[in-house]
Amino acid sequence: MKKLLLVGLLQACFRFTGPAAALHPVPRDSTPRLRDCDSVAGCVGSVRITYLGVAGFLIATDSDVIMTAPSFSHPNLLAVTTPLWPIHGDSEAVDRELRRLLGADFDMLPRVHSILVGHAHYDHLMDVPLLARRYVPRARIYGSLTTKRTLMGDDFLRAHADRIDSLMPADSVIATAWRVGRWIYSPSRRMRFMAMRSSHAPNWWFMTLAPCYEKEDRKTLPRTGWGWCRGEPVSYVIDLVDGRGRPMFRMFYQDAASRPTDVVLPPFAAQDQRRVDLAIVCAGNFNKVEEYPTFLLAGLRPTFVILAHWEDFFQEQGESPTPVRWTDTRELATRLDLLGAARWITPVPGGRVVVEY
Repeated sequence: MKKLLLVGLLQACFRFTGPAAALHPVPRDSTPRLRDCDSVAGCVGSVRITYLGVAGFLIATDSDVIMTAPSFSHPNLLAVTTPLWPIHGDSEAVDRELRRLLGADFDMLPRVHSILVGHAHYDHLMDVPLLARRYVPRARIYGSLTTKRTLMGDDFLRAHADRIDSLMPADSVIATAWRVGRWIYSPSRRMRFMAMRSSHAPNWWFMTLAPCYEKEDRKTLPRTGWGWCRGEPVSYVIDLVDGRGRPMFRMFYQDAASRPTDVVLPPFAAQDQRRVDLAIVCAGNFNKVEEYPTFLLAGLRPTFVILAHWEDFFQEQGESPTPVRWTDTRELATRLDLLGAARWITPVPGGRVVVEY
C-alpha cells in the first residue's frame, strides 16, 4: 500500500495545475442573479446559494435553509496522505470561516434543518460534529451508513443519535437509474430531497483515499486521513415544491466526480418529473472519470451549473483561492463550455448566487 501511495503521489507531482482565471471565479462582492422563469408569467420565488468552500453550500429560501457538508479545517497534504499522521477538526478555523464567509447570513444558521453529506472522507465530514453541536442545533444529518457509524465516534452525536439518518440502499431510500428512492421533506413541506447512488473518482492514479466502509459504530472519531472511510457515496436531487407538492425548481448536487452510470435520474412518477434547473458539480479529480462532467451535464441538461470543490483545500485560501492541486483548469473549462446551453459559474468561498424561478 505504501509503495502504491508513493507512486501515486510522484505521478501527481508531474501533473499540470492550471490558473484559477480559467474558471472565471466570481468574487465575493459580486452576487450574480439568474432568472429561470418565464418572462411573461414572471418569477414566483428565489433561492440564495452561498458557497462555503470545498463542497459546502448554504441553500436558503423564504421557508427553508439546508446545508451541504462544509470543510473549514484544512490539514496539509502531507498530513492527509501519511497514514499515521493525526488530523482533527479545528474549532477556531470553523468559527472564523463561518463568520467570514457568511457575514450577516451567520444568523441564518439556527434555521438550518438538514445537513446533506455525500460521502464520509475527512474533508466532508470532519467538521460536521462541531457544526451540529454549536451552530446548527435543529439540523438533522443525512448520509450513508458509514457516515452515521463514523459520527457515532463523537460523544455529542452519540448522545443525540436521533439527529442522524443513514440512507441505506436496502431500505429503498436511495434512488438508482432504475428505481425511485424516498423523498425526505423539510418541516415546511416546501423543500424535499432524495439521495441517489453515486461513486467517487480516484484521488491519485487509480487510488482513492480510504476506500473503506465502517462495519459498526465507532467509539471515537478517526485519527488520520486514512481513518475517515469514504463509505457509500450518494448524490442528491433537491426540489423546491409548490403547495400541491409539485416541483417548481430542481437542483442536483454531488460532492465527488462520479461514473456516468451514476448520474441518470430515476424514473420519477409523472407528477414528480421536471428538468434539472441547477446542477452543482465537483471539479476535484474530474479528469479521473471519462468525460466528466460532460456526460453528467449532457444527461441532466441543467440551465445553470455551479462548480464546487475547485479550490486548494490543503491550505488556507483567504480571498484569492488557488485551484486544487494538479487540476487542469483549462481542460475543465473546455469540457464545461462543450455544453453551450448551460451557464456555469465558479463562486469563491463566501460567494453567493441568487436564482429566481
